[in-house]
Amino acid sequence: MNQKKSFALGYSLVFHSILTYFIFGAFTTSGMNVWNPAFCGAYGWDNGVLLTMATVASLVGVLGSVLFGQLVAKKGARGVITLTLIVCGVAIALFGYIHSVAGYLVCMIVFNFAGHGFCNVGSNAVIANWFPRRKGFILGITTMGLPAASFLFVPILNVSIGGLGLSHAFLIIGIAVAILGVVSWFWIRDTPQEVGLQPDNGKYPTQQGVNSGNAHRSIWTIKKLLTNRNVWLIAFAYGLLFLVTQGMISQTVPYLMQNGFQQDVAVRMLSIAAAIGLVGSFVWGVIDDRIGTKKASIIYAAWYMLTFLILALPMNQTIAFVGVILLGTSLGGIGNLMPSMMITAFGPREFASVSRVITTAGNIVRSLSFLVMAVGAKAFGKYSSVAWILLVISGIAMVMIVGITSYKADEK
Repeated sequence: MNQKKSFALGYSLVFHSILTYFIFGAFTTSGMNVWNPAFCGAYGWDNGVLLTMATVASLVGVLGSVLFGQLVAKKGARGVITLTLIVCGVAIALFGYIHSVAGYLVCMIVFNFAGHGFCNVGSNAVIANWFPRRKGFILGITTMGLPAASFLFVPILNVSIGGLGLSHAFLIIGIAVAILGVVSWFWIRDTPQEVGLQPDNGKYPTQQGVNSGNAHRSIWTIKKLLTNRNVWLIAFAYGLLFLVTQGMISQTVPYLMQNGFQQDVAVRMLSIAAAIGLVGSFVWGVIDDRIGTKKASIIYAAWYMLTFLILALPMNQTIAFVGVILLGTSLGGIGNLMPSMMITAFGPREFASVSRVITTAGNIVRSLSFLVMAVGAKAFGKYSSVAWILLVISGIAMVMIVGITSYKADEK
């Protein structure tokens, strides 16, 4: 009986996590491929200015990692996920009614700020508690929501704005997200123990550091985290990999258009890359599960270096095709590898505590992606030249990952 109940509830939480990643990816990165050109066309705004506003919003939104990390560590993730989804839904509903760059900035801040609550901190904390042993495999599934946002949301939003207009398109989506927030209060359970179940969907006995109760007093104070070597290596290494991912995916359509592709063709190519990313997310999760997070992450960084090498070459149809495939397989990895490494390095019960610093610092680094793309494109004139910068950044991240050690080694 418990096994059946665990299967239904545990994997429904995996589906919920996919939804949170989908919303986070759609409204912090992927959607800009569509709504930036729409706003620029409607109000005469400059895309470079909007990218700068997105950078500011992403940096301010990082404060959500700090606040919600504290709340999740003390009160649990359920309430945080519920509240932040509702707040994000309201901001989305209002997004189509803005008529100034200031309004754009405010909404983007809310998207990023709330997103850390329901996704990077809240949802990942739930997954860490429910699936501590299979975290690599499960996170490989949940983070499918990120490429799915590009695969599904970008073309759907493109059609919706064209058919309904900015205001009505965002209003409908915002209401749906707010409803999900309300439903989440009745859906989410922070730990399997709350309903008398075992971690990892009842497959493994409760042992080896996975508590049988809900109470847990973390050994990691903010001061202790700030002086821990692994904290900074994980934050900067994966923050840099997030930077190159977010930077490239947010400007894939402009990159392709700059190289002679029409917008509708560029959107379809981004959707193809995202579709490949769905499979890639699962594959990187399996690799993580089979060979360990550190080795998987090193391979992932090297793969990104190859991707940007291809994208930096003079563009033709062959280069575009190969580049889309490589980019697609890269998109699905970072979302699961970063939280997986945090769990590997500090243990599942400490995820919410260490996330306060690691996720915050990593997101500060990630937030510079739009600035890197905007400044790089202006300095070099073409996004293909910026790919060389992203290649170097990926190499730096790979070197940092090599230096990460397990939490058991740190504790000795």
